[in-house]
Amino acid sequence: MSSFSGLLAGFVFSAVVIVIGQRREEADALASARALKLMLPGFVGLAMASYLRAVIAGEGVCFRASTEEVFSGGVLCVEAVLVLVGITWLIPAYGRTEHDELKIFRWTIQVVAQFCSLQGFLSADNFEKSLGVQNVWMTAAIWTFAALSATGILYYWMHPLGSFSDDARVSITAKASLLTVAAFTILGGATVSTPESIWSGGVDAWPVFLIGQAIPTISAAVILFSLSALPRADPEPDTSSAGIV
Repeated sequence: MSSFSGLLAGFVFSAVVIVIGQRREEADALASARALKLMLPGFVGLAMASYLRAVIAGEGVCFRASTEEVFSGGVLCVEAVLVLVGITWLIPAYGRTEHDELKIFRWTIQVVAQFCSLQGFLSADNFEKSLGVQNVWMTAAIWTFAALSATGILYYWMHPLGSFSDDARVSITAKASLLTVAAFTILGGATVSTPESIWSGGVDAWPVFLIGQAIPTISAAVILFSLSALPRADPEPDTSSAGIV
């Protein structure tokens, strides 16, 4: 998984360099700028996910490694969707909208977003089971949030984020992604520095539930913003009642 994340980061970095190197008359500068705003945080996040996965590989099989994996999984879920959204902005940037390319990309991202969100909650469920602290209320809470996430992803895929412009949605998404990556990376690194005895002994239920519930929920929230930042079929100016086709 570390190599996979690093490979994706390399591809994204190459794409960023190519887009920056294009002459302005070859593409729509505004759409290209929006693509870069999303792809650069995606590159940073995938690089951090690669680092966290490498740390986990050095841990071996233990409860502390399982905890670190929750943080790295959250980063990877968010950035996988963010990079696809950034790539989608290259379609209007280079005028590739004659044959429903945008619609196909949007449907693909909807499926990927649902998959990534579901995997995050599945990982949280398995994480709590592995530490032996799960109960019926924890399970109910995880899957309630998973259902809310699936509904929200579908809704924000269909509708813009209030009356925000495309630029505002892209900027919010990029900043939210960077903050999420920073928080998850710091927390994952802090977990490495904790004594293994904390995780191998009797673990209290509430911190395990907090980690297991918070990480996929935060990841799902950032994915929602990412979907709202997708390019729409209708051109700007934006309106609060405009939908995404």
